[in-house]
Amino acid sequence: MNVEKLSTRAVDRSPDAWQFHRKLTEKAPTSTGYLANYLRNLDVDCSGEGDDHEQAVLAYEEVVNIYRDLAVADPTFNKDIATSLNSLGSILSTYLGRYNEAFVAREEAAEIFRKLAETDPTVKEDLANSLHGLAIDLREMDSHEAAARADEEAAMLRRKLAGEDPTINNNLAASLHNLGISLRKMGRHEDAARALKEAAMLLHELAETDPAINVQLATSLHDLGMDLQNMGRQEDAALANQEAVILRRKLAETDPTMHRYLGQSLQSLGADLSNMGRIEDAMHVNEEGVTLLRELAETDSTVKDYLAPFLHNLGENLRSIGRHKDAALATEEAVGLYRKLAETDSNLNEVLASSLQSLGIALRNIGSHENAMLANEEAAMLYRALGNTKPTINRSLAHSLQTLGLDFSNIGRHEDAVHIHEEVATLFRKLAETDATVNEHLAVSLHNLGKDLRLVGRAEEGVHAYEEAVSLWCKLAETDPTINEHLASSLHNLGMDLWEMGRHEDALRTHEKAVRLRRNLAETDPTINEYLSSSLHSLSLDLSNMGRHEDAVLYVQEAVSLRRKLAETDPTVNKDLAYSLTDLGAELCSIGRYDDAARTNEEAANLLRKLMEIDPTVDRTLALSLFNVGFALRNMGRHEDAVCANEEALRLRRKLAEMNPTITNKEDLSISLRSLSEDLISLGRYEAALTLQEEQVNLLCKLAEMNPGPTIYEDLGISLQRLGVVLSKMGRHEDAVGANEKAVRLRRKLAETDPAINEDLGWSLHNLGINLIKIGRHEAAVCAHEEAVKIFCNTDPINHEHLCVSLYSFGMALHSAERKEDALRACKEAGSLKLFKCRVSYYHQ
Repeated sequence: MNVEKLSTRAVDRSPDAWQFHRKLTEKAPTSTGYLANYLRNLDVDCSGEGDDHEQAVLAYEEVVNIYRDLAVADPTFNKDIATSLNSLGSILSTYLGRYNEAFVAREEAAEIFRKLAETDPTVKEDLANSLHGLAIDLREMDSHEAAARADEEAAMLRRKLAGEDPTINNNLAASLHNLGISLRKMGRHEDAARALKEAAMLLHELAETDPAINVQLATSLHDLGMDLQNMGRQEDAALANQEAVILRRKLAETDPTMHRYLGQSLQSLGADLSNMGRIEDAMHVNEEGVTLLRELAETDSTVKDYLAPFLHNLGENLRSIGRHKDAALATEEAVGLYRKLAETDSNLNEVLASSLQSLGIALRNIGSHENAMLANEEAAMLYRALGNTKPTINRSLAHSLQTLGLDFSNIGRHEDAVHIHEEVATLFRKLAETDATVNEHLAVSLHNLGKDLRLVGRAEEGVHAYEEAVSLWCKLAETDPTINEHLASSLHNLGMDLWEMGRHEDALRTHEKAVRLRRNLAETDPTINEYLSSSLHSLSLDLSNMGRHEDAVLYVQEAVSLRRKLAETDPTVNKDLAYSLTDLGAELCSIGRYDDAARTNEEAANLLRKLMEIDPTVDRTLALSLFNVGFALRNMGRHEDAVCANEEALRLRRKLAEMNPTITNKEDLSISLRSLSEDLISLGRYEAALTLQEEQVNLLCKLAEMNPGPTIYEDLGISLQRLGVVLSKMGRHEDAVGANEKAVRLRRKLAETDPAINEDLGWSLHNLGINLIKIGRHEAAVCAHEEAVKIFCNTDPINHEHLCVSLYSFGMALHSAERKEDALRACKEAGSLKLFKCRVSYYHQ
């Protein structure tokens, strides 16, 4: 049979034709090459179904084996072996995803081509093609270092070939592009950027004559932008991504499939612009991306998978420009999409957790603290689960828990916040052992821990937390002056805790440091003035509590000046301004500047009345301001005006005590009852004063049952003494004696453990003695005055005024008891102490 004739008849590529060639080979073994060529050229439609691809693999495997047999006798067939192996690898990789098998085939092809190239330079292009494909397989197998070596060799070969044949530049650009990807996977972003930049330059030149190249150019620019971004070169990254967006936008006009890639470039560009601080521009880019993908999703539901990152980034942008409600809506939609995607792809749980954390922040910013907490709890739960298999996730877990701790604090769950902040500090402390950059986050967590420890009454532990935070901030500030703002904040709060612990000198020094730091910071950053005013106010309180009222006035006046200026452009500062005015008024009273004190507190009260319309929580401070107004006016002798101020304060405090019957509110009510009673006594309105004084005594008795202790008993002793004075002025001396006796019994008991109470006991005995004389109980009056004299001899050895009064009253009691000689001696002794004028009716209030 004529082989040539038979082979020419084999034009049909059906399975029958395949069998025909096999039979032909059996009858004429020399025609084996024809079978190999036939199988190689067999038009298997590789864009068809999987069965076609599998058939192609079988065909090429047979081709390789045929050429192997032929190469035994004729080495020229080695090139055919390599070419067939290369084709086999391509099908295995591109269509079947069998990268390991593809790697084996292409690696052997590359070795054969490399050997052939030693004597045949024309084979170098084939070697480059094999290396190019081999690198793709290695990348898919996560062997990025080996992939980079293959890409580098391919690029080197193609660069030499392009020197002689410029048409190779397209392939060279492809090798450089792939090399860039391999290097990025290895974390070598600078080297990756160099490779991708060279690829982009080549493609720029090619695109000038062949617009179809713009597809590859846009891809290289997009990938170049990613590496530049990873290097921190945000501006260069933005330029690369901006060009990619322009190209892909144009390509999408004629090729709708490009819209998806346009979306990718928009996403990268938005991230670059955000990192550069160009938030408005980033927002517009992300909005374009969202709109684009929403339109695509109408015909392709899978596009929704790419919508979530855009919504997440858009939410971040909106939050940065203060559009918190819109930010919450965008991020909430992103969370919903990620949640659905994560149901089938657990790898997305990390980005879901990140979006939940962002949602929590956005919700907190709109005051939805409960929902913010729920979002952050879910984020923390996801991070915890991820941490079981991915220890590097602990940093993200720590940040998520930190946010959750703030949420707990915002909704008043301070105990839970403490537990969370303690865990966060432990996580960051562990991370800081190997990464010093974490110390800043550790300091923040300790600062937050300190705040909540104070709120749960654990100020001493709070001090330890703040002290550690301050130590970290100080060290960080040595190389980064911007840290001083955080340092000042921790010092400010540390001072507050030190004061609560009774370490007043330490508190004062700490607040002084905070003031100095914030004063320096405010010189270049006026926004710090808000915080400077807080530190000045706190420092003034320290000075006041230490009795340094003149100094306290200076600092609180400065706080008032700053807050007055801030309030001109920011009305929300008025609340703090009112607080500072209130305290300034109190300090002015302490140094006897009652006129200035009255004006200052009246200004505070007027501000607070207006604030009450929108913020009822300022009612307690308004009551305090009015109380201070009354105190100043009383000391100026303006008792009628003082009554008006104290009556308004009393109404507010009575309402507060009814709505929220805490011990503090009841104690404030008690103080106002006493203050108004004093003014009414000064005006001779004894009946009204008596009613208030009796109410105060009853209130203090109840408080003593609820919260027994020396402080409340001391207040009760004062109240009983004043009650006795009012009753005496009304001529109800029997009742006055009853009140005086109760005061004596109470103060006698308190003096057993606190000798400082003896002076108060002396005055209670003094008043008791006066009232006993009024009802004819002269001997009892003598006993009371005698005991008072003994007390004043011991408690007032230098200033004899109290003793003079007591001796004179003692003399009057002796005289009433017909003990005239003893009375004369007592009065002479009082006279020798230079008492200018005393009257028997002298009551101590």
